[in-house]
Amino acid sequence: MHNFSGVSKRNYGPPTQGSSNIPGPNDRVGFEDTEKEVVATRGLKIKNRKFEQQKKEQEEREAQMAKFNQRADELIQTNSQNEAKSLKSVQSYIKMMNDKTLVKNKGAVGQEVEISIREQLLQNSIDLNNDETISDYGKGSIMILAAITKVEVMFRDRINELEYEIQQLKTELEILKKKNG
Repeated sequence: MHNFSGVSKRNYGPPTQGSSNIPGPNDRVGFEDTEKEVVATRGLKIKNRKFEQQKKEQEEREAQMAKFNQRADELIQTNSQNEAKSLKSVQSYIKMMNDKTLVKNKGAVGQEVEISIREQLLQNSIDLNNDETISDYGKGSIMILAAITKVEVMFRDRINELEYEIQQLKTELEILKKKNG
């Protein structure tokens, strides 16, 4: 065994009687021979470019998703407004067509209201046809055709009722002629 000043006692040779190569609990091993205390640092100081790129891509995806969600909300709101306007114009058109007021009794204001309703219905259908966000091309034309078809069915039913009533009146008239006749 050698004893140098400033160096801890160690036996680097083969074990002798009474000694061993296994250091004792108070012996220093390897880098522990220095008197400095090692202090842990926070985080890694290594720049991880792959991690930074993944983080950047994640932030870009989140920004794109936020933009996508905002655009989707705008489209939903626009479509809801268009549907509400279309529904209102179709209902006004059908109500106008159900009106039984004679033309001579309507006056200028009534005729202007009818013109306004027709123009509104046509404008809504044109707007729907030109809307690039709707995948159903011709949706406005279909809306107008549906409204016109509904009105035609209403007119057919009204004509059928009137023809039935006329036939009933003719039958009653013939019966009365035979009784008085």
